Amino acid sequence: MNNRVPPVIPNFTLIEICGRGGSSEVWFAADPNGIRRAIRIMDKTRFSDEFRLESESKAVSVYRNIANQHPNLLDILYTGETPEYLYYVTELADNVNSFPNQYEADTLAWRIKNRKESRKIILSYLEAILNGVEQLHRYEIAHHDLKPENIIFVKGVLKIADPGLIASSNKKTLGGTPGFRPSWHLSGIEADIYAIGKIIYCLMTKEDPTRFPEIPPECPIEEFAELNEIALKCCEREPEERYHSIAEIRRDLAAVREPVKFLNRFEGMRTKSSMILAVLLCISLIFNLLPFMKGCFQNKISKTEAQQLIDITYQNMNSMTLKELDTVFTLLDHADPDELTTTHEYRLQQLDEYAGFLRNMQANDAAGFAIPLLISMSIFPDKETHAKYIYHYISLNPSAILSPHTLARCYMFHIRNGSRKFAEETLRRLKQCDFSQYNNYAAAFELLQLVNFMTASGDFENALFFTEKAEKLAPNYAPVYMILFQIHYKKQEYDKAEEAFRKYRELHPQSCCIEMFYEMLTRKQNTKKPGENPG
Repeated sequence: MNNRVPPVIPNFTLIEICGRGGSSEVWFAADPNGIRRAIRIMDKTRFSDEFRLESESKAVSVYRNIANQHPNLLDILYTGETPEYLYYVTELADNVNSFPNQYEADTLAWRIKNRKESRKIILSYLEAILNGVEQLHRYEIAHHDLKPENIIFVKGVLKIADPGLIASSNKKTLGGTPGFRPSWHLSGIEADIYAIGKIIYCLMTKEDPTRFPEIPPECPIEEFAELNEIALKCCEREPEERYHSIAEIRRDLAAVREPVKFLNRFEGMRTKSSMILAVLLCISLIFNLLPFMKGCFQNKISKTEAQQLIDITYQNMNSMTLKELDTVFTLLDHADPDELTTTHEYRLQQLDEYAGFLRNMQANDAAGFAIPLLISMSIFPDKETHAKYIYHYISLNPSAILSPHTLARCYMFHIRNGSRKFAEETLRRLKQCDFSQYNNYAAAFELLQLVNFMTASGDFENALFFTEKAEKLAPNYAPVYMILFQIHYKKQEYDKAEEAFRKYRELHPQSCCIEMFYEMLTRKQNTKKPGENPG
């Protein structure tokens, strides 16, 4: 509740402020019959000139004639003027407060902050936003200030509100809210499309729009990969790369929605007759596809087919997943190896080595390897720019962040960069990884590199956690105990360091480190020697 004296608006009792803008306030009000409304009030004294006041008034009038024809645009019930104020009365947004006598508007901004919406719900929000904005553009006007705060829900229906900056769709402007407006001049349609991209970003990540296109580690980017591509294309600076109409966005959004529609159709097949039809259809498909499947997996493929398959795979291997490569190898198992040329034998060997490399490095495809390289590059002018490009790369290649190899590199980068929040989320993901599905020694080696970093940072608890994982993966791998020795020695746990030393010496007696470790222990342990002198 605001304690200041409310403005006097004919026929309404103003109860409390529920929003503020640059030159206006939104009040929660009631008419003589007790019907609750929202009133946006513009103080004339706050406008620098008459032109700005007239523009605001004209924008509201233009919007009103169009909005009242569309369910996703907020109805303006009527407008008025007093000597001090311009005002207009609208539908009231739903109240999200559990106490009826306390009002808090149900806006998209509130839902982003307080709810975890499903992919299906987010798609429905975007569909409604596109519907409302397209209605404005159809009449050659643009909103110019789209943002989650200006999108409300009335009786559960999404509506675009706050038409104060409504203007011609061809007009170029830098007006709007920072974070949702581009830094360069765009027409009204282009500015609205840019803002839609930022709204998509906020819905996916719950981040401030100024962080765009950074994808936080906790965001399930694999779930929103297609939506992320739409957001990037909305905000693309190069004209030839970005959307030019709402229809273009709608086309790509329809492709994203298609799997949802398919699932809905599948749910509709639960009646008895539909299930019978589905079974019959499956039987028919099996019999029709059986000859093709036999041809693929039982008959040998020809020399020409094998060579073409090898050539295509070799040319595109960096954009193929490990699963796709394994499918190729399965098909080539039915080729006659004696019929391959020397060139194709060499290429097949390279493909096999590359697939083995992906397996050993715990990667699904080539995308993940660019992140460790980006992290180590020294061409960036500052930490912020460096981080921006890493996050941008991840947003374009969401599978890159799924491998433990990449997660470990990202964790170390976040720690060095001071990004504690991202480091903690990445560490949480790392702890949930199932390393047993990878080559045990490769996984153990990756973990030990991470442990070295943690030990140097003084994070002994997590260092021991991952060292124990490495020990379970490869219990006879000598470097595990070399690292265990380091951790316990730095923690001044010299008895445990001695145990690690003995195990390391047992597994790798010829190591040049044994004498050094022994001397380190004898200097620290005055009463107890770590066994006989190995020298």
